[in-house]
Amino acid sequence: QIKGTFQVVLGPLVDALNPVGGITISCLDRPVIDLKLQAGADLYAILRATVDNVVAKQIVVPNGIAVPLDTAGGPVTDFAELRSVEPKGFLRLTLQELHFPGSTLPAPKVQVRVGAAAWDSQEATI
Repeated sequence: QIKGTFQVVLGPLVDALNPVGGITISCLDRPVIDLKLQAGADLYAILRATVDNVVAKQIVVPNGIAVPLDTAGGPVTDFAELRSVEPKGFLRLTLQELHFPGSTLPAPKVQVRVGAAAWDSQEATI
């Protein structure tokens, strides 16, 4: 089972009996996958990470599942046109301050996930 926020794009639009030239389905963020396997803890963790990464790289924006549709006598949709969508924007993230006054917490670390990509910072010294 896969849970997440998906987007369905119908396009490009063409002048034909069926005006939709294709459909593209993608996930806006990394989906949550309900994976049930009978394996040891270490093997499960490796398989879990592998499945999560492979699925995310295939369906998380800007990637997705693209299917050209028959336009019933209209122009044929190029598969590359469905797969090559211009990005809608960019995200810039800046961590400016972090406060743990009098805390016994371990050294702070930042994890950023955007789409299928993930980045972990090094532990900061306080």
